[in-house]
Amino acid sequence: MITMRFSRRSLLAQGSALIGVGAVACVTEKQGADSGLSPAPSGGGGDSAAPLDEIPPITSNEDHYVTSCCGSPTLDRDAWRLALRDRTLGQDRALGSLSLADLQALGGRDKEHTLQCIGSGPRHQAIGNAVWTGLPLREALDALGFAVSAAATELYLEGADAYTTAVPVGDLDRPIWIVWAMNGEPLPRDHGGVVRLLVPGRYGMKNVKWLVALHFIDQPHLGFWEEVGWSNDCTIRANAFIASPTTAVLDPGDYDLLGTAYAGEDPIALVEVSLDDGATWAPAEITYPGGPSIWTLWRQPWTATPGGHRIRVRATTQGGQTTGDPAGSDTYSGYDGGMAWEVIVNGG
Repeated sequence: MITMRFSRRSLLAQGSALIGVGAVACVTEKQGADSGLSPAPSGGGGDSAAPLDEIPPITSNEDHYVTSCCGSPTLDRDAWRLALRDRTLGQDRALGSLSLADLQALGGRDKEHTLQCIGSGPRHQAIGNAVWTGLPLREALDALGFAVSAAATELYLEGADAYTTAVPVGDLDRPIWIVWAMNGEPLPRDHGGVVRLLVPGRYGMKNVKWLVALHFIDQPHLGFWEEVGWSNDCTIRANAFIASPTTAVLDPGDYDLLGTAYAGEDPIALVEVSLDDGATWAPAEITYPGGPSIWTLWRQPWTATPGGHRIRVRATTQGGQTTGDPAGSDTYSGYDGGMAWEVIVNGG
């Protein structure tokens, strides 16, 4: 059974006025498109939200988007264990397990980090930014006496919901974090409590929730979403969204266009808005500059005059990546681009 659960406010925008400009939810195999399986909701539209006064830099636990493939298990914090195994060089050897108390005894640190679903797009802006508490995974393993297998090429990860995926073992040095709190609260059930991973630079499907097992492996592993055609690489590409207003019809007046821009580990350097369908562009005001693995928030004043309007947004990163530029990757799956917003202002 596929279970998708989203907070209306946390999606920021999903009105029928939103149209993507760029590659949307590409898949690595045709099977992914034909199967109907997607880590984002398959519907769209619905009632548009009222214009926002601001986008909070830190998304509340209640408003942060939620995606799960296989339900949301409830785990006992005291009974939870993370099992570690070495499955390299033809062996399958248990290395032991660690508890939440083991991790917390090491002393957690706070890390601001943005998560984005690989199925995000202008109509389904599944993106949120939170302050997480935990430790770099390699640091925790070293402190607890668990050596990373020298023969390992991947980390095979299992959630308590039977979800699996894998990441290169080199991601430990990005670094991957293991976290047990979100915005100062014990990690909520829907967000992966007891423990989840944060994998910098990769879409949410690699950031395993309800983590219960970690295997060091030396053979490739395709997990739940990868087997139906979604990217195994999952590198986040530059994207920019208009989050407010999102209604297709407005009254004349003054509005603040608000939105997000994000490119994973590559910080956003510039956000530009066009109020005339791309004929001219102007830099938007950056209201929250973000940084590596942290979103950027932007604002652009707009006086809505009667008639039809098409407004666009685009972003450029410090590394030179631009929205709508796939950079030649044939393993990418997910939204890559800026967006356009079509609106009718009453009185035209």
